[in-house]
Amino acid sequence: MTIYGYKAVDFSNASGTPTFLLTTRGGDFHTVKIMTLEEGTEASPVETTLQLPTEGVAAFIMGSRLEVVSRISLYTYTLKGKLSATATFQQPVDEAVKLTDTKLLLSSNGMYYIGNVG
Repeated sequence: MTIYGYKAVDFSNASGTPTFLLTTRGGDFHTVKIMTLEEGTEASPVETTLQLPTEGVAAFIMGSRLEVVSRISLYTYTLKGKLSATATFQQPVDEAVKLTDTKLLLSSNGMYYIGNVG
């Protein structure tokens, strides 16, 4: 699949439907597009464009939701772009890596933590 002008940041098929997290090539990370590909006789993508918090560290498609990690909070969005939950970290997060569709590896001041999401 070719998506001109966008770069795939993350992918998940855990919800049973292929879902991509895209950002504009050469642009900032604060505007993303969620593309869900409904499978059937013809591909019919559903696209949602979303403005992320400016202090975002990372964002991941995790199952049927979008998780956005900022330095101090975790924001959970539906795939339609609606904010559904917010959690505050005990320490500022420097980096985040998706391990599975339910676990994140978080880095804070050189220490690493596993976070359960969802």
